[in-house]
Amino acid sequence: MILGRKKWSLVYFLVAALLVLGCNRQRDGWTIDALVPLVHSNLNLENIFADSLLVPGTDNVLHVVYEDTITTFKVDDDLDFPDTTVTQVNRGPAVTINWDKTVPLISDTSDNSFRIDVMDLTTARIKSGSIDFNVISSITEETEVTFIMPSAQKGGQFLSVKTIIPASPSLTNPTVVSVNIDLSGYEMDLTGVDKKDYNTIFSYFVVEFTDPLNPSTTYPYGPSDYVNFEIGFRDIVPDYGKGYFFTQVVSEASSTDQRLDLFDRITSGTMDLEEVNLNFTLINEVGADITARVNSLTGINSKTNESVDLQGDLIGTSLNINRAREDYSIPFPHTVATRYEYNMNTSNSNVDKMIESFLDSIAYDIEFTINPRGNISGSNDYIFAGTGITAMLDADIPLCLIANELALVDTADFMPGDRDDNLNNIVGGYLNVHCYNRYPFDAKLQMTLIDASGRKLIDLLEEGAKIEGAVPDANGRTTAPIHSLIKAPATPEAIDAFFRAERAIIRLTLDTKSGDQHAKIYADYDCEVKVVGDFKYNTSLR
Repeated sequence: MILGRKKWSLVYFLVAALLVLGCNRQRDGWTIDALVPLVHSNLNLENIFADSLLVPGTDNVLHVVYEDTITTFKVDDDLDFPDTTVTQVNRGPAVTINWDKTVPLISDTSDNSFRIDVMDLTTARIKSGSIDFNVISSITEETEVTFIMPSAQKGGQFLSVKTIIPASPSLTNPTVVSVNIDLSGYEMDLTGVDKKDYNTIFSYFVVEFTDPLNPSTTYPYGPSDYVNFEIGFRDIVPDYGKGYFFTQVVSEASSTDQRLDLFDRITSGTMDLEEVNLNFTLINEVGADITARVNSLTGINSKTNESVDLQGDLIGTSLNINRAREDYSIPFPHTVATRYEYNMNTSNSNVDKMIESFLDSIAYDIEFTINPRGNISGSNDYIFAGTGITAMLDADIPLCLIANELALVDTADFMPGDRDDNLNNIVGGYLNVHCYNRYPFDAKLQMTLIDASGRKLIDLLEEGAKIEGAVPDANGRTTAPIHSLIKAPATPEAIDAFFRAERAIIRLTLDTKSGDQHAKIYADYDCEVKVVGDFKYNTSLR
């Protein structure tokens, strides 16, 4: 939290001081007292946690609520159709025959299989991709090729393409015609021609004579003739696949991608939490059963290079997550995920020790087993693009704690005035720091002035300057703030620093008032801080 500030004109206070406080005539001028407000702010737990993380409970005790994704394993990464090219050669008969041109020259089928390592797919819906369909013909009359793929349908119509093949000039210079077919939006039956296969597309071709300028009724079809087809599947990206996903084990061992910023403003010290609830949640968006096993979870504090391994029943236990469910009444992806939650608390784990280490990242080692019991769905497993398995941690931490030398840092603007305000005529006085504290913490306070480049100028308060903590009543709640006054001399060095200061670093070192008893922190607790300069100011009438 950034502390507020007001810039006051010294002229106002000097006049007030002359009229109210009186003055002492000196041989070379006048010395007056002036009270100059410097800082006024309410410190609260936003100095430790972002306000978005703080939620009052039903009893108004503050809770830190935090959610973080550990890892997301995208099962759809396995839904990969490699580029595939199939060549089909159709040669003429061994001896030349007079072919009746009213009869198709070629009528043939083709099964094109994709090598998909971990899935036997029976159905796929194509998001993007294409077929490069090439015809190489030595037929010396014009023909028409019809390419039909009954296994690919879009809008209730199967894929069908017709193209004219001009007459070939010669056997050594065949006609080549290329057609690109966009497969976007097609749903594909991958069970092959006999409906018993998988990862296989069924298609067929028809080649017919169509040249209206050639009056002959036959064509001399012989061993030198050929019509070859090349079918190339390119950049196929499905957004849905259905079939059987092989039993496989996938390990994810890494650290969280995003840094945890829960404790960024705590620089030293320790805290002891009375209660911590941490849910480990697995979300399965895939239409296949999943078993997960957490081999390790480790909280890491990169500032101290220390780590705490989570201990408890979660580690090493197999967790079974049921398959998701298709629902086309909801937006894409049309899948209703299943969730598995495992609660960790201070009675079944050392999760409090992990949190109290002020972790800023989590290292993990998690194994996922897909379809651990095999093909129990009858090849009705499914996957939508962009979906997979997500592991998450969400924490609910009631702020009931023991603080021991817990150091917090915040910054504030500091602009008491300029040389144009005649601050250089200050000849002495004090900084009076008034604190009205409702927290049950004693605190050591220090204020350090820094310049625009962040360079330290001076510590304003003496070492060990202390704020008293409020005393809880019989119900463990403080009802009124306790006032503390800290006085610091306005030395020439401090006054000189005023001119150059841009910011003030505020350091609080907290200790629980009740010693070894946990103190509850309520939402209406705060610590009001007022910093007032009680300056002696020399002015000359000459």
